Amino acid sequence: MKKVAVVVDFYSIDNAYSLCNVAGDQIRMLLRAGYSPRVLVDDHFPDPKEKPDEVPYPWDSVELFRLPSIPRSNLLELPDNWQSHLERMTAAMREGLKGIDIAFTHDVVYQPAQILYLMAMREILKERAGSLRAAHLVHSATAPALISTTNEYLQEVKKPLPYSVLCFPNAYSRPRLSRNFGYEEKDIRHTPHAIDFCSYFKFHPMTTRIVDEYNMLQSDVIICYPLRLDRGKNAEWVLYIAAGLKAIGRSVRVIIAAFHSTGGDKVEYKKWLYEEAHRVGLSDDEFVFTCDYDEELRVRCPREMIADFFQLSNVFIMPSRSESFSLITLEAGLAGNLIVLNKDFPPLRFWGEQHIYGKFSSNIDAMTGFDGNTDVSYSPSKEAYARDLALRIVAGLQNNVVIRTKTELRQRYNLDTIFSKYWEPIIYEA
Repeated sequence: MKKVAVVVDFYSIDNAYSLCNVAGDQIRMLLRAGYSPRVLVDDHFPDPKEKPDEVPYPWDSVELFRLPSIPRSNLLELPDNWQSHLERMTAAMREGLKGIDIAFTHDVVYQPAQILYLMAMREILKERAGSLRAAHLVHSATAPALISTTNEYLQEVKKPLPYSVLCFPNAYSRPRLSRNFGYEEKDIRHTPHAIDFCSYFKFHPMTTRIVDEYNMLQSDVIICYPLRLDRGKNAEWVLYIAAGLKAIGRSVRVIIAAFHSTGGDKVEYKKWLYEEAHRVGLSDDEFVFTCDYDEELRVRCPREMIADFFQLSNVFIMPSRSESFSLITLEAGLAGNLIVLNKDFPPLRFWGEQHIYGKFSSNIDAMTGFDGNTDVSYSPSKEAYARDLALRIVAGLQNNVVIRTKTELRQRYNLDTIFSKYWEPIIYEA
């Protein structure tokens, strides 16, 4: 595995500063993929052991190497005694990059304040003669005065760095970057920003574990059903519909968030649901019962985790035979899920006609509105009916621009997708 460094000029971490978040997410990606990056920071960067509150994850989980704190200016000028500062920076950076195969730098070819970082990096890349490569991230537009400068030293910015590629978050700007920095367009990489989904939404640690272990962020459809495991909740229909979605080519994950279901028929019902899930074609990687995931969740799933799961999911199915209001439908709707309701239980229709309705039977006589039963038979099978509902769900997901966007962003811009598609190939370029 290649040895990777990340080079920044940060002397603190400010989450209101987007560049801190972008660099932090790059480090998260590397750690998740099994790399052990060395991160070069300013000498004033806080010590994680001495000031843990000022050094959040992932900065507290990497090898930090400190570069000298040197004068900086955005006025397109070199500081007094800049040669001595450059010598100090070059010596320190040379040491910090020992044993490194590739360095990811942030804005050293953009900000005038970092001109000495740029000069030091150029010298070290020349010395290493290809044993060190670099990918330079440009985060902002270049100041016109810097492009047009005639200053001999500031023109360093306009010269491509050896053994390097340039990286930018959109592909459209390649011609502009090529002109500004002297790189061939073939040496400019499109590297979209990623987002740490679970961290951004401040998920409960247990939620994050489940999301990671079941690889949920990549799934086309995620369904959460919070319930007590009573048979009247019709949880099997969530499994049948998920299997129908899988059968028509969609990847699925189902979260059964159970509470107070540790004895009596609830245990037997859960056992039967496992059997049904397997019978209709769902693998153990495609559904999880929170009560069996961890002892901490055996009796109850915390409400904050339910909020996490609804934020994560894009489809909510309410097949219950009897409800007074269905608070979880309200919660799922507020989190932006496509909602599927039980047509055979008329009180649920107060949620509106805009939702998808399926026939799941109920404990009300739908003809009279009084106590009784509405029981439905399915021809040729429940599974065939569930597949029909799955097709309606797919259409709903495609036609709702907000839910479609939410799903696509989750899948395309999570840490693992961005790293494997864009960043890791750069690490292993010849």
